[in-house]
Amino acid sequence: MTPAPNGVGFAGRVGIIAGAALAVISLGNALGGLALRTMVAPEIERILVQERHARVAADSTLAISIAQLSADRLIVLTILEYPPGPDRSAAIRRARTIWLRR
Repeated sequence: MTPAPNGVGFAGRVGIIAGAALAVISLGNALGGLALRTMVAPEIERILVQERHARVAADSTLAISIAQLSADRLIVLTILEYPPGPDRSAAIRRARTIWLRR
């Protein structure tokens, strides 16, 4: 009769092969992640710079709109201070010329 195969030896060989496979996979993932970060980092930085510029431009546009709205309110309040008549009509004409220049 032949002796039965040693189960412990077989398990040891399987463990060595599985460990080596896991090491290769882990090393590949680490190197792949590093390479991906190295390639993608400049692109992400470029996108973030563009986003920063877009936010500054949007904030500037919003500030200008708020300033114009405040000026328009003051013009309307000035018009309403005049009683109906020629003075109010002149104020309305001045407001219209201001608004048409924008």
